Amino acid sequence: YQWKKNNVPINGANQASYSIPSASVTDGGNYTLVVSNATTPEGVESNVVVLEVQSPITQITITLEPNRSSFTVGDNVVMTAVPNAPGPYEEIQWYKNEEVIPNATEQTLTLNGMADADSGHYRVELKNAANTSRVSSSPVSIQVSPP
Repeated sequence: YQWKKNNVPINGANQASYSIPSASVTDGGNYTLVVSNATTPEGVESNVVVLEVQSPITQITITLEPNRSSFTVGDNVVMTAVPNAPGPYEEIQWYKNEEVIPNATEQTLTLNGMADADSGHYRVELKNAANTSRVSSSPVSIQVSPP
């Protein structure tokens, strides 16, 4: 038996099974097993098994475009959740002043033609497959003033 990762033999991995204790992102890759015996000394290689290891999200930053916190009535802003771990992302929910924003379940939140009522504190919660529950961003403040 010889296990391979990305077509490179794994040192010491010569049993029928192979395990990775505490797998990390760097353990991700394409794994195969070559089995040989007296009849087939060159071995027969298994199908590829793809291992994808995902890190949990521990922090989310909200970016603003344009990059400012003060706006004038009628302005537009795009808020984007930027987690510190890869997606895909699940259970996305945006909040304004700790209230759920209905249907705001995408990675970006766009406010077009803002009014005074859009002033407030915005935050987002989301998770990826490695998280057991959603992670919350710190809030960003938006101030909308008359022209």
